[in-house]
Amino acid sequence: MAPVIRISAGNWDRLKEWAIPLEDSADDALGKVLDAAEGRGSQENLASLPVSADGNGGGSSSNRPPKGEKVPLKAYEMPILHILYEKGGRSKSKEVLDEVEQKMEHQFGEVDYRLLSDRSPRWSKTAHFARYSLVKDGYLKQPKESGRGIWELTEKGIAKVETQRGTTLD
Repeated sequence: MAPVIRISAGNWDRLKEWAIPLEDSADDALGKVLDAAEGRGSQENLASLPVSADGNGGGSSSNRPPKGEKVPLKAYEMPILHILYEKGGRSKSKEVLDEVEQKMEHQFGEVDYRLLSDRSPRWSKTAHFARYSLVKDGYLKQPKESGRGIWELTEKGIAKVETQRGTTLD
């Protein structure tokens, strides 16, 4: 049995900065932190690790841009729903993300393209969080329903797009 540890809410938030949403476990994120602390990461990877506003590492503000400098999570939701609708209601996550970048690139600034500790751009992480929000709100199916790596609209998601567009999915 694995040991149980208790950490503060602030440290939990800091640990989540190291995780890939819906992929990494807390143990995976902790492993990344320990690798960095032990100098096991490449210089390039270490340069992209979360750093607080004062540059000393740590702190609950680590690697977070000032409010208003990145495209907000809500701005991703309708593009994701529309992309899936245009693809017949279901698609591979990579295909959806490629189209999200194409549709939203005019909104993205330097902060959105900044690479995170997992070497992915911030906008991609935010898009994954938007997907999670859409699942939670019932617009997209749970991953266990649609399959690994597949994003799929629910009836509620289809209705939301059709209401906005005034069309129906064939």
